[in-house]
Amino acid sequence: MSNLKIKHIDRRNLAIGISLVLLSLLMPNLVNVQNFQIYEILYQSIATQERVYIIYAALKLVALNAIRCIPHYVGAFFIGEAIEMSYKGKPVAFLRALLICTIIPIVYFLIGQIYHIRYDFGGPALMLIAMLVMLEKINFNLVNLSKKTLMVILMIISLQFLDVMPDLDELPFGRGETSTDIKVISHFMGADSYLQFAATLLFFLLFSGSILMCKLILDENNLRQMNEIKEQNEKMHTKQRLQAMEERTQQELRHLVHDLKTPLTSAQALVSVVKLSCPQNNRELEYLTRVENSMDHMSSMISEVLYENRRSVVTTEHIIRALLAQISNAEYATLVHTCNSVPEIKVEVNEIRFLRALINLIENSYYALEPGRKGDICVLVTLDAQNPNGDVCFQVKDNGKGIPAEILNSIWEDGFSTRNSHGLGLSFVHQVVEQNHGTIEMTSEVGKGSVATILIPESEENYA
Repeated sequence: MSNLKIKHIDRRNLAIGISLVLLSLLMPNLVNVQNFQIYEILYQSIATQERVYIIYAALKLVALNAIRCIPHYVGAFFIGEAIEMSYKGKPVAFLRALLICTIIPIVYFLIGQIYHIRYDFGGPALMLIAMLVMLEKINFNLVNLSKKTLMVILMIISLQFLDVMPDLDELPFGRGETSTDIKVISHFMGADSYLQFAATLLFFLLFSGSILMCKLILDENNLRQMNEIKEQNEKMHTKQRLQAMEERTQQELRHLVHDLKTPLTSAQALVSVVKLSCPQNNRELEYLTRVENSMDHMSSMISEVLYENRRSVVTTEHIIRALLAQISNAEYATLVHTCNSVPEIKVEVNEIRFLRALINLIENSYYALEPGRKGDICVLVTLDAQNPNGDVCFQVKDNGKGIPAEILNSIWEDGFSTRNSHGLGLSFVHQVVEQNHGTIEMTSEVGKGSVATILIPESEENYA
């Protein structure tokens, strides 16, 4: 039994189901033969010898029986739909069906004990239980439950007509006291054929409607499944395409790094040789040392292009200077201004990729600016006062059109874009920030602008 688990419980549907089952225990007080005046109609049919009153009384009895039994049948159906069980990881529908088979007889028993009346647990009840069991075994979980409920109600109403069919007297149908009285009076008045025809016609109309609705629900469920599979395939193909692009990019980067490092290594070797020939405390030696340090820094930066997890310790001032240098020729350069309140604070990041992430955020802000409105993009660097660990806060603010709240949580996903691009910009930013052990958050107000906040841990060298 340890392999049997409750996989999921829909609390809302479970609460509705239990409420309907409890309501069914009150139904004998709310609706009964007396307030439906069925016997008054039967007396009138005998007094007037009008067969139409027999049909009218039968219709009222069908309505009464349907109203009384809809709550516990639909309630049991809701409870079955609300509980999803699995055995060894595989869904098991028969346990839900068993739950329905248990609930309905218990309701019949409780009504008998409370009100001392007998609901006939005959053919219609057994057929309804069998149909509910079949419905539980059919997988149409993607369809709205209200549609399935309407289908069940149609089945319930249609099967109630079996209780008033005179031709089914020999079978376990219509054994209730009122059903029997209607058929006895119908036989006495010679109205059996009329009653049989009316009940059969309405039964087939309603039952056919429920079967047709079941078919439509199955078709809708199949269409939804196909759409889900199609969406999954599209996501998988997009992911594969992005992976292929990434692999190709990495391969090209390896070649590029090799091509860049080969002459750089030669230059570093030549500088080292020239330094050996320079006398100590010579200005030329100082210049050569600066050149060598610049080459070492360039070599590290080239390596950072290829190796995502390679990081170096740099000051925030260095990052801002490098950022402004890289965007100096961009069309939005004049719109960007910076404010760095902690220029000497050091962070450990992959400089090349982190700069690219900041540029992506700036470009995103630039594309969000509204035409005819003076654009303003601000890059702020501060210490995060709310974090005792002393994270460094990088913020990119703009006064653009903003991002609607309904899509704000989706902007970091691969492929998401509002400009018909590949949708890799913000996804790349999110990836880079996480690789540098940071966090990123986007806040926005439509018509006022957006703020992207990046928190990066301080380098331990700040406390050395």
